[in-house]
Amino acid sequence: MNKLVNKIRTEVALLSFNLHNGEKKMNDTTAKDRKQNRRLDNLLLDVTQVNKTVYLLKSQIEAIAVRLLVACLNLSRIQDPESYSSILKSYLESTAAERIANGSVSGPGSPVFQSRQTRLETEKHLKDKLDAYRKNMTAQKSSLKELQKKVQDLNVNHINVKICGAPGDQPCDQAPCGGANCRDDEGQRKCGGEGCNGAVPISTKALKNAQNATIALENMANQLNDISQKIQEVQGIAQEAKAQSELTLNKAEDAKRRMEDSTDKLRQFIKKIKDFLTAGSMIHVWWTCPALQPYWSALTNLIQASTGIRIPQTPDCLLLHNYPPKLPKTTKYLIYQINIAALTLISRSWKKAEAPTMPQCIQIINTTKLYELASRTAFSTRATFWKTAWQTWEIYEAKPPPHHST
Repeated sequence: MNKLVNKIRTEVALLSFNLHNGEKKMNDTTAKDRKQNRRLDNLLLDVTQVNKTVYLLKSQIEAIAVRLLVACLNLSRIQDPESYSSILKSYLESTAAERIANGSVSGPGSPVFQSRQTRLETEKHLKDKLDAYRKNMTAQKSSLKELQKKVQDLNVNHINVKICGAPGDQPCDQAPCGGANCRDDEGQRKCGGEGCNGAVPISTKALKNAQNATIALENMANQLNDISQKIQEVQGIAQEAKAQSELTLNKAEDAKRRMEDSTDKLRQFIKKIKDFLTAGSMIHVWWTCPALQPYWSALTNLIQASTGIRIPQTPDCLLLHNYPPKLPKTTKYLIYQINIAALTLISRSWKKAEAPTMPQCIQIINTTKLYELASRTAFSTRATFWKTAWQTWEIYEAKPPPHHST
């Protein structure tokens, strides 16, 4: 269960990391898209301004063309021979009428003289107007040529570079990035392509990245749903494990209560044994017999001589092995073996009138040492412990005799 929980935690951390990276890429893509939108807005403004300029130039050219046409028509009318003959005829008739009028009326104040002056002024005015018109037409032609030159020089290559990523000065079937007026075989506009850095291809790429990011987020959401289901399964397993743990705890508490009951019973049993040993002949056999008193004194002296520890000469210590606390384990073990050898010797000779002797006890101790060093050190993993425990006894045995009295 722990492995499954750790695995799910790892997957959640990895998914969180992927979500964080996906969110970061989405933010970068959104920023790029906003930047490209601003660039497109600026380009649209530039294109709108260019369209206005072209429309204004076109209007001016059309107005100039209309003026030229009107001027040409007026000029042709003025230069028409019939009109000129008509004007000349009128002039001759007017001259004749003048002579007739002069014959009858003369003087600057006469109507005829005034009419002549008026005609001369009119002709002069018409001539001045014609000269001014011709000069104006020459200036308009010069301006028209300059405008035509500007229109010819005008191109949108730099705009095409910004929008599609190439100048657009090649045919559509050869232009790698297409152009504003290029279309593919299906009739769709061809603007941008692989390796093109215009606003349209970059925006298209950003849109695809955004779509891919959306798909990735949807996949991550599905993965989160799967992980959520796994977490729910783990929670169910955890609930079962919790119930099982509570059941085990209850069993452990029951076992603890039974063990406490058993401990109480064991204590009562030991108390009964102590009462039995202190109340009848058994205490005489093992302790209170006067013949054993020198034997127990010699045993405590032997333990002190071999281990350097002076233990109390009491039944609790020598019969029940309740030795002083905080003794080294090897020392406590050697005292225990010496004590067991002494008790063994008492059990063998309890019906005899003579008390056991220390040489007999030492013989049993040496026999026990040989058996343990031969068996336990060969087959036990605690060989070092046995050797260390008996090494203290061997040091005592190596001392010059006599070791002790009987």
